[in-house]
Amino acid sequence: MYNLHFYLLFFGICLFVFIPVMIIVFVTLWLQAPKKPEAPSLDSLNVQANAAKSDEDATQIYSLFSQYFLKTPKEEERAKVWMQTLENLVSIPVANIENIIKFQEEIEKANPEKQKEISAMIANLLKIKKK
Repeated sequence: MYNLHFYLLFFGICLFVFIPVMIIVFVTLWLQAPKKPEAPSLDSLNVQANAAKSDEDATQIYSLFSQYFLKTPKEEERAKVWMQTLENLVSIPVANIENIIKFQEEIEKANPEKQKEISAMIANLLKIKKK
C-alpha cells in the first residue's frame, strides 16, 4: 500500500479516466443552450393578482402582462379571458392608482380598436375602488 507503484497506478487512473470525463461534462454543459423562462398564462396572472400583497407585486404583475399579453387576442373566447384578466389586474386592492393609470395608457396605446371598452371598464373599476 505504501509502495510508489500503488500511487503511480491510481494517479494514472485518475489522469486517464476522470479528467476526460470531467472535460466531456464541462463541454456538454457549455454547449447546452440556456433555457428561456416560460411565458406565464392568463390563469397564472389571475392567481398572482389575487395573491398580491403590495404595490410592488401589482407592478410586477402589470409588467408581466404588458410583456406577454399586451395585444388583445383575435379569437373571441381568448379575448374574453383577456378582458377578465385585465379586470382582475386592475381591481387589485393594494395597487396604486397612478400605476393603474399608467398601465391603462399602455394597454390602450397597444389596442386602439378596443380603447373605449378598456377605458370604460377601468374607469368603472377605479370608481368602485375609490369608494
